[in-house]
Amino acid sequence: MNNLVMNKVLILIFFLYGFKADDSNLKTGIDFFKGDIEEAIEVAKIEDKLIFVEFYASWCGVCKKLKKETFKDKEVGDFYNQHFVNLKYNAEKGEGRYLAQQFNVRAYPTLIYLNENGKILGKFTGFKAPYPLIQQAKIFTSAR
Repeated sequence: MNNLVMNKVLILIFFLYGFKADDSNLKTGIDFFKGDIEEAIEVAKIEDKLIFVEFYASWCGVCKKLKKETFKDKEVGDFYNQHFVNLKYNAEKGEGRYLAQQFNVRAYPTLIYLNENGKILGKFTGFKAPYPLIQQAKIFTSAR
């Protein structure tokens, strides 16, 4: 391949893939914690945050709508990531099943707000649009 063709190939590769470089800083929405609830409690204490837990079921249409329309919202993410350690659990599997029983989850989605010691501050069910979800959370963050 001559240099001119090679340069065109490299430019094409750059345009096809170069703009897909690390866009992790552009992520919006709620950043859900990857550890378990005990680890989340420890992080909440260290970072002086509350804990937000969503219980969902894989078959739940309202849960999918909440994830797609509300949890990915930039303002929701900014607020929740600043004030909460955020967790989500499939209430029908593993630790999620155990915790759903412990927190008496009876419908999906169930949204629970905990203090930094794991004590329930509030519990809500159903879909929330972005603005109402932020207002709901402010009830607990303003009381601190």
